[in-house]
Amino acid sequence: MSNTSLVNGAPMTILLGTQDKSTRVPAITPEAIPKHLPKVYLYAAKGPTLPQLVVGNGRNQMYGDDTFDLRKAFATHQTALSNKLNEAANAQMIERVIPKDAGPKANFLLSLDVLRTSVQQYHRDRFGNYKLDQFGIEIPIVLDASTGEELPAGTALSAGIGKTATCYKAKWVISAITTHTFGAPDESLFGLAKVMAGDQVEGLTQSQRYPILQFWANSYGSYFNNCGLRIWAPTENSAGGVNSGVLLRNKAYPFRMAAVRRTSSNTAPRVVETESGEPYFDFVFKPNQINTDTDARITLKDIYLNKYQTTTDLRFAPKYGDLNGIYVYEANIDLLVKQFYEAEKDALDTNNVWDTSDLTFGNDDEAYMMNFISAKTSTGVPYYSLMIDSAAIDGAQLSESSNLMARCGSDGTMNDTLFAELVSEAVAEYANPDSHLMNTAVNVESIIYDTGFPVSTKYELCKFIAERKDTGVVLCPHVVGGRQLSASEENSLAVTLRTKLQNYPESDYFGTPVFRGLIMGRNGILRNSQYNDRLPLTIELAYKAARMMGASNGQWKEEFIFDKEPNNVITMFDDVSIAFTPSKQRNKDWDAGLNYPLSHTRKTLYFPALKTVYEDETSVLNSFFVMMACIEIQKVGERVHRAFSGVTTLTDSQLVEKVNQKVEELTAGVFANMFKVVPAARISQADGQRGFSWTLPIKLYANNMKTVQLLSIEAYRSSDLNA
Repeated sequence: MSNTSLVNGAPMTILLGTQDKSTRVPAITPEAIPKHLPKVYLYAAKGPTLPQLVVGNGRNQMYGDDTFDLRKAFATHQTALSNKLNEAANAQMIERVIPKDAGPKANFLLSLDVLRTSVQQYHRDRFGNYKLDQFGIEIPIVLDASTGEELPAGTALSAGIGKTATCYKAKWVISAITTHTFGAPDESLFGLAKVMAGDQVEGLTQSQRYPILQFWANSYGSYFNNCGLRIWAPTENSAGGVNSGVLLRNKAYPFRMAAVRRTSSNTAPRVVETESGEPYFDFVFKPNQINTDTDARITLKDIYLNKYQTTTDLRFAPKYGDLNGIYVYEANIDLLVKQFYEAEKDALDTNNVWDTSDLTFGNDDEAYMMNFISAKTSTGVPYYSLMIDSAAIDGAQLSESSNLMARCGSDGTMNDTLFAELVSEAVAEYANPDSHLMNTAVNVESIIYDTGFPVSTKYELCKFIAERKDTGVVLCPHVVGGRQLSASEENSLAVTLRTKLQNYPESDYFGTPVFRGLIMGRNGILRNSQYNDRLPLTIELAYKAARMMGASNGQWKEEFIFDKEPNNVITMFDDVSIAFTPSKQRNKDWDAGLNYPLSHTRKTLYFPALKTVYEDETSVLNSFFVMMACIEIQKVGERVHRAFSGVTTLTDSQLVEKVNQKVEELTAGVFANMFKVVPAARISQADGQRGFSWTLPIKLYANNMKTVQLLSIEAYRSSDLNA
């Protein structure tokens, strides 16, 4: 019977508990996304291949400092753009492209080479530790050659024969996969190592080499050759001690691991803290173990991945561990610890020294209590039946101060030609209606800038606007590394580029030609830059747009509007090509949709207009600023749909009112008073018949771009002024 049930009139207080009346509908905090959000393609030292929204130091954390150093091999003309955008604090959608001959991912395989053999025995004290001579060397047990009796401690081996016992002699070996086919999944490369013959031999007996652990980098790049791990077996004498609770309760030896990273192959690695800020973490190999002290998993394969990375919490930028690929060869470990355990049990029985061991009564569930990393008990007593040959020439050291570095990572061949090919392949995805890039809630880029790609790649950049209505493209005639074009040649290429853009009309429904494209002519030397080649003025345009429209609060900045002086003056370039354009050529360029600078003073140039490729000069759609506004309003419309799709609690009139309110909320104060935005949601007759749709026109009111001044001079007599 519930204690909240009213049964009869028996005197009592019925405890109903507390009702929470303080709750509210949780407010959704929108992600900080600027209205001007360029898509940038880069070579990178590290980082994922899916597009990432980054800004500030987040770029460097995601892709590495070397990626943005214009003196390093990763630098391209897009790097120069990325740096300028970041200088203006404009977030960007970066997509890393990887050379097809890159790889493999940096990796290493840790194996245990095991030989069953006879091993020299040494004198031990009552605690099981080796006795040492005056030089700190273990004292061998020596037998009389004729009687087999044990000679006094300290007797030289030459005076008799050494006492031996059958033992497992093992050494740790580190190796790596050196080649692979680009694009092959990790499942086809890692986690497939087999037990093979080792290189230890005694008579006719040859050792067996057992793969134990395999690690690999989160992405391609030689950067990860400077990343590694430390793996060791702590004892009571180690810093931090040993987790005896896990050892006894879980019957599994608690090993320890730390990640390390170095700046170059010539520097010492430093420890990388875990996500919880700790220098190392404890783990066991025994499957499915829980640390009862913390009620947390402690088996290595269950916990390793999240120790150094956070990728699933969408509230935060993803952080990837350096070596976030792991494979634990559990079957090999299980086989070995059971073999070692049985041998150690026999040795403890033979020597009657159970009190020196972690093992208790020889129960079969104690096999994972064997420390097969350093072959010592938790108190530091060497095992009787297992020894690790740490002096082997090709052996790997597993200790608190020994670094196991990944190796064989490769960046591949990087140059502008191959970069252009990779970008062409990547940007062509925007023409695929089934591509993940059509997920506009995730891929929030708004514009792409041609920073001097080859002509064939320029054609592919046009596809950036092919399927999506919330993107724009800025092209240029200039090709980085190519010859300088004349004014007529730039015009000719502009005509071709405009023709390519016309393959993607704005609306076949309304019959609207393409307008979300702009062609910027001329090029120059970027001031105060370590990039040596000539770059197009698209970078200046991008920088000006970044300052005006690139704030993450989503507000355009009125003080940086660059449709008039002084903000329309070119300040970033020297030695601009074709500084003077005659009037006839201006008319030709204007018809071709080609923008160009003009002289502002004797020493400066300016943008006299920023015209899209839209042909109707009476329309407001031929303005770059209107283009950017339309791109943002398209995104607003999609956000509104996400807000109300599936609603059943609103009447038609309530829905229309709410939709209009949402549009007003999302556009209020955004456009720096340049435009008037008026939503006009309605339920049309067809919507009413269907019952599941609504119509949302969003009206944008903008001024026409003024580009022509009719100048005349009227001469009067001074007396006419007085009159």
